[in-house]
Amino acid sequence: MNLYKSLISLTILLGLFFITVSANAGINSDGVSNSQLTSLKKKASQLQTTINQLESALKSLQKQVNQLEKNQTTQSKRTARALSGIKNLKEKSAKQEAKQQEEAANALTIHGHLKLYLFDQSWGTENGNNESNNPSAGVSMLWLFMHKQINPNLSIEIDPWIKAITLATPNVTPGITRSQSGYKITLWKAYVDASLPHQWDMKAGILVPEFSEEYARGIFWDQIYNLPPGMCRVLPLHAAGVELDKHYYVGNWGIPVYFYLLSNFINSSDVGTDQTKAVMIHVAPNIYLPNNSYLKLLGSYLAGKWDNNSNQNIFRYEAGLMWQYAKWTLKGEEIGGKWDNIPGAGAYVGSQIDAKTDAYYVETLYKFNPKWQGLIEYSYAKDLPGGFSAVDGIEGNPGFDGYYSTYKTITYGVDYFFTPTSVIEGELSVGKSTNPEVGYLDYSRITLGWRTDF
Repeated sequence: MNLYKSLISLTILLGLFFITVSANAGINSDGVSNSQLTSLKKKASQLQTTINQLESALKSLQKQVNQLEKNQTTQSKRTARALSGIKNLKEKSAKQEAKQQEEAANALTIHGHLKLYLFDQSWGTENGNNESNNPSAGVSMLWLFMHKQINPNLSIEIDPWIKAITLATPNVTPGITRSQSGYKITLWKAYVDASLPHQWDMKAGILVPEFSEEYARGIFWDQIYNLPPGMCRVLPLHAAGVELDKHYYVGNWGIPVYFYLLSNFINSSDVGTDQTKAVMIHVAPNIYLPNNSYLKLLGSYLAGKWDNNSNQNIFRYEAGLMWQYAKWTLKGEEIGGKWDNIPGAGAYVGSQIDAKTDAYYVETLYKFNPKWQGLIEYSYAKDLPGGFSAVDGIEGNPGFDGYYSTYKTITYGVDYFFTPTSVIEGELSVGKSTNPEVGYLDYSRITLGWRTDF
């Protein structure tokens, strides 16, 4: 702006000088009169006045420009301060969010699973005699899942299990009955979980090993309310020990592999006694196929000693399959085991037997829509009755007091999902259990149950 002003002033002065020189030259050469010279000087004076006015206007304009530049500089500083404040605010917000996420990740979380029965009744024939129990409703079971994340690689899980004891499941012994005798509290799980190098994971404590994923992961919870008689004895596996697992990938196959070192806990005979150990492996190859199809193969094998002196062998196995296609799911499992030289109890004290279990089920499920699904399942189980509890997890040490019982059950189910985590299950079970010493029981059981995660 100053350069622009100087150029204007110089141009005007040069014009004035030119006029003056020209005027003087005209006088000298042409003899200009005094009146003409006076007029010329007057015009020069007017021109000087104009120049002065222009200079004043330029000064005023320069002043405005200077103020504008000052204001612009001030605004730039304010903008810089505002941007700096926004940056600091973002950094502070990000740190606060990261802190909140860390606190949330490390917080103790508690959720649960509540199993209610809105209606339950059984009726049938035991050795030719009609039997039934009264309709009932109440709380069946409650699981609490408590999780604490210590750091990104270490966490603790403690899951107490509260179970109502009703003896409402129809069985050839004691028949069709219902006797509310209170509740039993035990630990479903209680372990430390650590992430190890090379994508290994380790759990140590009280576990529900992946012997049967159907049971260990509670898959059936959203499908069947009552596990059939016999199956509820051979599917479960509860134990104390260590689990190591890793997921492998071969082509399009995912292959999770689980290794276990296990021992008994809480007077269970799932594995043996608390002074013995067993090893177990579980694999579950799975693949996503064309046309919205999915296939999973299952296999488990457990071997060890069940007695305190580590003389008596135990082995258990499981083989299964699950296939999903569009709205259909087909699955089944074969489960078995053998405990060498189980001692007799009651009238069988002094005798021994190689206790064996053998069971299987096949289930077809169809999902009508996200709210409704229906299923049919057939199951067969053979197990020793009474004190021998090879799979219950909370009943007692190995021992038998009778011959094998067999259980055959057909289950029809319709499930309605209020939400993805809350389902009402309507169920009709038709079954038969037999025992050479006691006889037989033909029965039907209808249940309306409600399972909810919270």
